[in-house]
Amino acid sequence: MSVCVRVGFAAPLTGDQAVVGVPMAQVATMAVDELNDRGSLSYPLELLTVDDEATEAGAKRAARAFVDDPLLVAVIGHKNTGPCLAAGAYYQRAEVAHLTPSATGVSLGETGRTCFFRLCCHDQAQGALAGEFAARQLAARRVLVVHDGTGYGCSLATAFQASLAACGEVKIHVRKLEAGHAQYPDVIDAMVRFEADLIYLALTEIEAAVVARQVREQGHGPPRLLGADGSRHSKFPELAGTAADGAYMTYAGFDADGTDRGRMFLQRYRQRYGDEPPVYGVEVYDAVTAVVRGLTAIAAKEPPLRSQLSPIIAALPAWEGLSGSVLFDGRGERVGIKPTMWVIQGNQAVHC
Repeated sequence: MSVCVRVGFAAPLTGDQAVVGVPMAQVATMAVDELNDRGSLSYPLELLTVDDEATEAGAKRAARAFVDDPLLVAVIGHKNTGPCLAAGAYYQRAEVAHLTPSATGVSLGETGRTCFFRLCCHDQAQGALAGEFAARQLAARRVLVVHDGTGYGCSLATAFQASLAACGEVKIHVRKLEAGHAQYPDVIDAMVRFEADLIYLALTEIEAAVVARQVREQGHGPPRLLGADGSRHSKFPELAGTAADGAYMTYAGFDADGTDRGRMFLQRYRQRYGDEPPVYGVEVYDAVTAVVRGLTAIAAKEPPLRSQLSPIIAALPAWEGLSGSVLFDGRGERVGIKPTMWVIQGNQAVHC
């Protein structure tokens, strides 16, 4: 039997963010199984899944485990920007291809790392769309920006503020929170004192849901909510309950329900796991596919050296994935993708 080749997958598989990380890992498992069943390679592909705990320290531990595995050639992950940045240095030194399906921080594409590839939009695009929407469509004039101090939250908040400020006279107040609490009274106090007519949530779905519930509890005339990384498959409506209704959300991924291939993927996932697929599910699948396409292009009967893979992925011509056309530019950013805007209605995300 031929020697196998391994692909790593890292995301938060425990803790609050496991609500997204675990189903993302399930997509990766499904992708590897399906590609193996098709005989895409002349040797078997194996998946090594590691919990990064949504922390930079956890990501570094995962990265060390990955790069120390002589059979591993690529890593899919991490879910979040901070862990991605922390682990990426290990992958670059070890020449391991690094593909994130969901980390949106702008700085990831500015590191000069030649092993890095991103399947989703970055925060510059998400923030620009959100800022213009807040000013033009929602006519916001007093905006409270709430972020969690992470690479993700800061990146998104910065991009949003720049876009909003470029749209005209808007007063902005920024508040940082420390994630992991059951309530954020300081945010509510800032909202009241500042007389905000819009709150921008540069937060994960976990913290955004906590803040949304508190805002709605204020009663008559609470400000509108605008956040990020929401779509049909976002956990935000489930976590926030009725407090999510009317909230607007940008999404940096692809709407899988919009294509036949995407809907077939969703059906297969539901049949296999008996649950709804996660946000960035098709991006996870396409990340695994990109690795397989790169390995196929090397055209070796035995697993290649890991150092061969990143240049091959970077040079792949555009190909059609579950998330649309996939092509990477010189910084590993995906070409031609744009964020979309959603609104929560009746506990469901609807495309604006």
